[in-house]
Amino acid sequence: RQLQKEKHPQCQPINFDEIMETDLARQLQQLEQEEEKQYNLLEQA
Repeated sequence: RQLQKEKHPQCQPINFDEIMETDLARQLQQLEQEEEKQYNLLEQA
């Protein structure tokens, strides 16, 4: 609860579920991209 207050001092209603979902999606995308990079490096070697 304190963390949320610190992050959003303006106290506007925020849809945390939505934020979490988009955040997770972004993280997953980044992970996939990283794995692809690693895989490509292995293929080249």
